[in-house]
Amino acid sequence: MTREIYTSKDKVPMRIFTGVRNSWQISMFNDDGSPLNATGFSYFCQIRDKPGGKLLASMVIDLSQIAVGVFTMSLTAANTALIGARAGVYDILQQENATPTNVVRLFGGEVEIVPVITEVA
Repeated sequence: MTREIYTSKDKVPMRIFTGVRNSWQISMFNDDGSPLNATGFSYFCQIRDKPGGKLLASMVIDLSQIAVGVFTMSLTAANTALIGARAGVYDILQQENATPTNVVRLFGGEVEIVPVITEVA
């Protein structure tokens, strides 16, 4: 598995397929390569048609593995079907629970929402 490192300035493209569940697992590490214990933080991810534009979807964030620096973002099949095929933008924000005004953008970029090819009967 390839490990890619992103910063708040990176534009990371995302592709979402309509009509199916989509999920992404994000792992965070300390500078020494050890897993980052991110307990005490909340994470948010929204998809919009353009920066500051219409909200298309909010990701569900699973923090069950956050003590080892892992969180999972997902969109249900029903939510992706509501969005439809289109383009947009997204970003992922980290908020310190003890200091709600302390918000950091982890990364974001353009999102492409496309239909799946295979049809299941």
